[in-house]
Amino acid sequence: MMLISRIRQFFATAKGRDVLLYLIFVVVSFAFWMILTLGNSLQSNITVRLKIEGMPKGVTLVGDCPEHIVVSVKTNGYAFLRQMLNVEPELSLDFAKYDNRNGYLIVSHQQLQEQLVGLLGQEATINSFSPDGFSSYYTKLPPKKVPVHIVGDFAAGMQYVINGDITVEPHIVSVYSGEDNLNAIDFINTNKIIRHNLSDTLKVKVAVSKMTDVKIVPDTVSIVVPVEPLVRKTQDITITSKNCPEGVRIVAFPAIVKVDYLLPLSWYNSPKSEHPVVYVDYNDILQSTRMLPLRVAPSQRFHNVILPTDSVEYITE
Repeated sequence: MMLISRIRQFFATAKGRDVLLYLIFVVVSFAFWMILTLGNSLQSNITVRLKIEGMPKGVTLVGDCPEHIVVSVKTNGYAFLRQMLNVEPELSLDFAKYDNRNGYLIVSHQQLQEQLVGLLGQEATINSFSPDGFSSYYTKLPPKKVPVHIVGDFAAGMQYVINGDITVEPHIVSVYSGEDNLNAIDFINTNKIIRHNLSDTLKVKVAVSKMTDVKIVPDTVSIVVPVEPLVRKTQDITITSKNCPEGVRIVAFPAIVKVDYLLPLSWYNSPKSEHPVVYVDYNDILQSTRMLPLRVAPSQRFHNVILPTDSVEYITE
């Protein structure tokens, strides 16, 4: 309030009135300049929003139909000002007028130019526009629901592991096309994605692979690759046996070994029954009489398993 009061007091003085008179002349001069300038012809690019109206129920445009048309036009400054103020003109096309009755919506260069002239006015001189015409395939068939297949190459970095399923969301998409295409499509692939040396869970959006005369909704999906750090654990594990004939048992000496291994962090406090499987194989007796080699069962969960010895003594019972 004090500031407003000071401004009023300033303009009440002789100096303030001179400043106010000067500002009024500046505003009036600017207004006259704008009127003269906007009345002149200017060259500019205008973006026109394209809208298809009157589409019959159940019809889906499959082909690429442009959402905007960029028009290079010579027109008065008022149109240019509207563009500067983001007042985007909209061109509406009637579906029935451009339907060729054979599954395509076709708008020629001449037809599109006539519509643009009608939209922008006769005073506008259109030099060029892009696209300069288009055709879009359409279908009246309902969509087919198909699964999404991930096409990718993922690898964790040192001391990290991909722990769990790689997922895609949504895992089902809708496919619009002609009958032959729908019958032939059983799944949709993503574009190939490559990510190596991952050290954290990856969440990424990926486009699905495009196909001719096929519309896929949605056309992008989210992929999640669960990544965890590996931690070291030491545990006493009982040696088991495999491939023993019925009624035969192998007793290893020692029966328990201390095993060192890496596992995902989320599994560190898992029950003691969750551990690498260390075993001796009865079939190895054919090659050895006093010692049996220790083996570790393959596992996606346990890594870099280190045994304190490579073989143990044994007896059979």
